[in-house]
Amino acid sequence: MLTKAESHGHQFFARLIAVLTILVLSNLLAYAVFVNLQRPAAALPVGFHYTVEVWIMRAGSDEWELLLRTQNVFTRIGKDWVRDALGSAPPSDVAKYISLSAGNGTAPSDTWVQLPNELTGGLARAAGTFTATGLGTWKIEYTFTSDQTVTVVNTGLHWATSGSGNMIAAAELSPTASLAPGDSLKITWSNSVS
Repeated sequence: MLTKAESHGHQFFARLIAVLTILVLSNLLAYAVFVNLQRPAAALPVGFHYTVEVWIMRAGSDEWELLLRTQNVFTRIGKDWVRDALGSAPPSDVAKYISLSAGNGTAPSDTWVQLPNELTGGLARAAGTFTATGLGTWKIEYTFTSDQTVTVVNTGLHWATSGSGNMIAAAELSPTASLAPGDSLKITWSNSVS
């Protein structure tokens, strides 16, 4: 059995240990809060996504054939255009113009500002139709009618009716689209923000 003095001694040490534990834990908590306040805020996981569908209807047919569905390359100037549109100044036009190219047979690069060998005539750059398809999603679609025999290897999405330096994204057609006069080529750019 403990004496009264020994009992008070044990209570004193128990209280001392409890106080020290509270001090250590509160200091650790304060340090953790301080360290987290010093970290930069995490970037929001925001992204723009573009996919392309390419459909062909041969002259004399009334059936569409899906040629491909593919991802694209978001160009550097396209990223700057989006940045400026959201944070600086609204653009004078929207990214709704679809181009085609006989191309150089290579995959698009994010440094491209226009498709190489952009096609003209019935396959010239054209204003697509905008359709909202859901929360943060939309599509731009246009149907070209070929007036030439050509193999289409690329498509681009632009914010201007013509010229260079206005392509937001590009995609490679693999397989390519071999067209004859009278064939129709439907390009659908499906876009989303997440």
